[in-house]
Amino acid sequence: MMIDEKDNALYVKACVIPANEEDSQGDTLSSEDIKRIFTSYDNNSLFEVYHHGDQIDGVTLLENYINKAEEPIGDRMAPVGSWLIIMKVTNPTIKEMVLSHEFEGVSLSSTVKQSCGLNLPDITTYADVRDMECVTPQFISLVGRLGTDEGPANGYPLEVMNYTTYIKKSKNGGKKLEVKEIITALKDLVTQAESVEPTEVEAPVILKNDEPQEEEKKEEEAEVNKEECPKDPEVKKESDSTEESEPVVNKEDTPTAEEETVEEESEDNTDDDSARIAALEEKVAELEKAIEALQVEEPKAEEETVEEPVEEDVKPKINKSKKTIITDEPAQVTVPSFNERTGRDEFGRKIRK
Repeated sequence: MMIDEKDNALYVKACVIPANEEDSQGDTLSSEDIKRIFTSYDNNSLFEVYHHGDQIDGVTLLENYINKAEEPIGDRMAPVGSWLIIMKVTNPTIKEMVLSHEFEGVSLSSTVKQSCGLNLPDITTYADVRDMECVTPQFISLVGRLGTDEGPANGYPLEVMNYTTYIKKSKNGGKKLEVKEIITALKDLVTQAESVEPTEVEAPVILKNDEPQEEEKKEEEAEVNKEECPKDPEVKKESDSTEESEPVVNKEDTPTAEEETVEEESEDNTDDDSARIAALEEKVAELEKAIEALQVEEPKAEEETVEEPVEEDVKPKINKSKKTIITDEPAQVTVPSFNERTGRDEFGRKIRK
C-alpha cells in the first residue's frame, strides 16, 4: 500500500454499542449481550450511510474489538465491554463529510432471524427481541449530528485522527502495557533486593542510637557513685595466691545482652528481607497470571468460530438511528443514491448551482 494513501486517510474511532448505557431508543445491553451480537458480525467492512442499505467504498475496518478497559472517545468514556471500532476512510466525499461534522457517529443496522419465531414489527428494538442470539448485524452506518434524529442513538461522537496520531495512539498497546511495565518494575525491585545483603553494621548503629546509650550512661553514673562513696577497708591476702591466679573474665569476650539482641535482630532483618523478596516474587507471578487472563484473542479468532449466516428474510430490522427507509416491498421502492441525496455527480463531486 502506498504511503501517501496512509497519510491522506482519516482514522476514525467510534463506539458501536456501549455497555450498560441506555440509548435514545430505550435500549440497554450488557457486555454479554454485546458479545452475542458482536460474534454474529461477519467483519466484512460493510459500511453504509443513513441506513440506505448501499455499501460505500473507501471505508475499511482496521480494528474491531470489545474493550477490556475504559476508553475515551471524544468527550465520552466507553465502559468496559463496549463494542468499539477504528475505520480507515479514504473516500474523499466521506472524508469531507466527517471533517465537516455532517457525520458525527455510527449506528448499527441489524436484522432479526425469522427462525427465532418472533412476531415483531418491521422496525423494532433490542428490548423487543430480548434474545441477542437472534440479532444479525448487517451494516455499520455513518449517521448525522449528535442530539438529532439523524444522529447515533448511543450519543457517542467520532474521534478523528490522522495517520501520525493513530500510530502514536496505538503505540504500546494501552493499559495492558502499563500493567506489564509494573511487572517489569517489580522484577527489577526483586533483583535489586536479592543483590543487597544485609550487614551486621547497620543493625548495631540503630540500637546504639537508642537503648544502649542509656545503659552505658547508667553504668558510668554507677561507677562515679562508687568513687564518691567511701570504700570499706580492703584486706589483702598476700599469701593467698588463688585470687591472683583466678581467670579474669573480660566483658568484651562475653557477649552482652545488647550484642545478643543485635545479632538476633540482624538475623530477623535477614529473614524479613527474604520474606519481602518472596512476597514480591509471588506478586509478580500473580500479575503475570492476571495479564495472561486479560489477554484477549484478536477478533479474527472469534470470527473463525462464527457460523456462516443463514440467508433469511431481512425483516424485522433494528436501526440505531431514526433516519431510515424501510418499506414492506423494498424492491418496488427507488431509494435515492448517496450522490443524489447529497447533490453530487457520478464521480462524487458536488454539483454547484
